[in-house]
Amino acid sequence: MTNSNDYGNYINLSNRSKEQIQARLELSIYSAGINTLEHTFANTLKDDLYYGFFKVDADNGNNELPIRVTTDGVVHLEVCPEDFQIGHIDDLVTLAKNLTIFKDTDLKGGK
Repeated sequence: MTNSNDYGNYINLSNRSKEQIQARLELSIYSAGINTLEHTFANTLKDDLYYGFFKVDADNGNNELPIRVTTDGVVHLEVCPEDFQIGHIDDLVTLAKNLTIFKDTDLKGGK
């Protein structure tokens, strides 16, 4: 996972609908082996293209993953105070890989 924007080769994605972005995020979450129970949209901020919560299965019950996508397509997992970038919305392989790491360390209770 990265703390800097290494995704400069992608175009501005402001013309994508929330549903298109949600579908890509759901595919990444599914590819990481995380079971999504439900999803809700939230209000976006000025520089955000998408903000939503995914309720997912975890070893200790259900967790909510707050996910934000900026207009340049960078996906942020809002689970800690630091900027936690997990990839670009068009790079499903990297998103799934980083979500798998997150699942194995955070959703499985550190097992």
